[in-house]
Amino acid sequence: MRPLLRFWFFAALAAVVASACGGGSEPDAPGAVVPPTDTTRVDAASTESEQPKGGPVVVMLGDSLVAGFNLPLDEALPAQIEARLAEAGVAANVINAGVSGDTTAGGLARYEFSVRAAEPDLLVLALGANDFLGGVDAARARENLTAILRLAADDDVPVVLFGLGARSEGAPREAAYAQIYPALAETFDAPL
Repeated sequence: MRPLLRFWFFAALAAVVASACGGGSEPDAPGAVVPPTDTTRVDAASTESEQPKGGPVVVMLGDSLVAGFNLPLDEALPAQIEARLAEAGVAANVINAGVSGDTTAGGLARYEFSVRAAEPDLLVLALGANDFLGGVDAARARENLTAILRLAADDDVPVVLFGLGARSEGAPREAAYAQIYPALAETFDAPL
């Protein structure tokens, strides 16, 4: 990602996290410790006591781009976002709920233990690329993403939606996938 684009991406995400979670978390006293920036994977074995207290909880539900395929956990996207949020004064706990190779169906199946179990203040939903690459019909991917967004709405969890865009004109499958995300963002009033 180009440096200026990276700056605006992190600035925008910090603003969304801060507004969705009620602003940055101020330490109670001078010299107070801000929660660590290590990223935790949420699964059935995770407990609330493993998560730092005091800041908003952000769950990033996604595929290898979230999981950080072939990267140390501290270099994966959730850890990098958590560090940038900390620099912006938002002491968030960004949970890496990414699974390499995951699809929208897999994300939907994991919602209960990857998202709901964490009781997040914000969900970042970044799925669909593997559906596209695997030839899954765009309508099926949209159904799965809609189901995830409905679960989040039922849980009163705001969502930031990451989507796919068409890379070339005249590619019907790309266009079908590219149309999913703006439509869902509008329907669920989610930043895209």
